[in-house]
Amino acid sequence: MKETQTFDYQQFLEIQKENARLKEHITTQENMFGMTLRNMGGLNQELKFAKEKIKEQNLLLEKIVADRTIELLAINNQLNALLYRASHDMKGPVSTSEGLLNLIELTNDQEEIKEMSNLMRLTLRKLSRLLDGLSFLGRLKTEKSIISRIDFDTFFTEFKDKLYQNHSHRFPVIHTQLPENRDFNSDPDILHVIFREIFENSIVFGRNERLEITFVMDITLDHITFSITDNGYGIREGVLSLVTEMFFRGSEKSEGSGMGLFLVQSAVEHLQGELFISSGEKNGTTVKIIIPNNTF
Repeated sequence: MKETQTFDYQQFLEIQKENARLKEHITTQENMFGMTLRNMGGLNQELKFAKEKIKEQNLLLEKIVADRTIELLAINNQLNALLYRASHDMKGPVSTSEGLLNLIELTNDQEEIKEMSNLMRLTLRKLSRLLDGLSFLGRLKTEKSIISRIDFDTFFTEFKDKLYQNHSHRFPVIHTQLPENRDFNSDPDILHVIFREIFENSIVFGRNERLEITFVMDITLDHITFSITDNGYGIREGVLSLVTEMFFRGSEKSEGSGMGLFLVQSAVEHLQGELFISSGEKNGTTVKIIIPNNTF
């Protein structure tokens, strides 16, 4: 006789409950797995973005290194030319001075000695200007600007007095157009060199008749503009683009080493400014400089 199996309802409920729990667990695991996949997708996207960013940075660094290399090569070539020309230009005054000393030793004529002494003084002055120019270039390459408040009236008066001391025999008439408020912040030593080289160029290359220079100044909160115009012989069109090159002499009237406007260009760039030169043969020259009105 077969044994009859009875249905255990309580056990059925427990099995059903366990199935529901397992189903919930499986659903939870599926959700977590899906979230993990989504997170991995996001991480992959972030990783891809990071790789692209690194690639961009590497390209930028390569460009900076390449640009800097080109800049350093240009500076190196410039320094080589500077050393060659400077040594050559220094030999001239030294040889001339030695020759004049030998002549002085051979004469007792006081007039001749005085004349040769004056020639030696002029020769040594040229050598001193060359050395000053080289020293100034060295400062521009190695030191930062020393910014201070410039009382322009005092600055310009002292500048003109010094200019007169060196060129009293041929001093120009200087016309000025100045703003009411004309004090500003900049490096006075660098500005003095800029003015000196430009004004002396106007004197050296001026006409034999009345020399005139018009100096115009404009000032804003951000910039100072200087415009210096002379009535000299001007600069030939084919030469104008070369006048700021180192050691360039564009005229037989040149007295110095050809560093004047190169110093001006270098000084203006050091002040983070801009230099503009316009001229026409026999029509005078205008030099325009725009520099920042630096604040502390």
